[in-house]
Amino acid sequence: HRKLYERILREVKERSYAAVPFGLSHDALARAAEEYLGFLKLPQKEKEAYFYMLDHKDDASQIGYVRRKKEELAYGTLDDKEYFHYNPHADKKFAALLANANHPLSFWDSATKIYRAARQTFSEIMMAFETEFPAAHQKFFPPGKEPKFYLRFLKYNVRGLGYALARGHYDRGGFTLALAESDPGLRMGKNDKDLREVEHQRGYAILTPALKAPRVTSPDFHPTWHDVIQKREPKPGEETARWAIVFFADPYYMEPVTEFDTHTPIP
Repeated sequence: HRKLYERILREVKERSYAAVPFGLSHDALARAAEEYLGFLKLPQKEKEAYFYMLDHKDDASQIGYVRRKKEELAYGTLDDKEYFHYNPHADKKFAALLANANHPLSFWDSATKIYRAARQTFSEIMMAFETEFPAAHQKFFPPGKEPKFYLRFLKYNVRGLGYALARGHYDRGGFTLALAESDPGLRMGKNDKDLREVEHQRGYAILTPALKAPRVTSPDFHPTWHDVIQKREPKPGEETARWAIVFFADPYYMEPVTEFDTHTPIP
């Protein structure tokens, strides 16, 4: 455990992320992504039925399907994407919908397996952090409560070669595990002046600290600024520029982070 913690600390200090072993194969993750893209072909109304807010004071607590169109806001531009948040609350909230519809079931089964694997990996990481921060695991896994974790399936709509598919931001929770993606283009660093492209190795997830990480651990775990650039010319008629599967872990008992904070680089 101590060796794992020390390696993560060293890699985060050097490059703002750490590679951690992850048990599910890239092929299994890619199949799940294809099932998700199949789900997105359903009529818009059917997809939108899968939506629920667990906490109306925290807009990061969405479960189910969300569509965002490119839009200018006070703090910048919204990305053009569709995503789905899965965690065990979704099983209960959408039980009736699932009972009456066959179409999302293969995607749902895959989401359950990936969520469990990511949760287990993150638990092992936090046990390693316990060697330095004795309450680290409990802050994410409080006794008797369902953790505040979200598995995100993400589809970026085509923009064109060189365009930002995801503009620069910090994640708002504690830590993030990037599990798989279809294309290169993910860049990471401490802020918008310190970005380098990330090469994702098969068999590993990419662990990054989010905005709450320094409060749970120490300032060494600075939040990771990241964006995504479209690296290839889209094919005629292609709708998906890139897919990704990401796991977000939020600690308990902390105030929500604002959208403004997530989109403001820290010098």
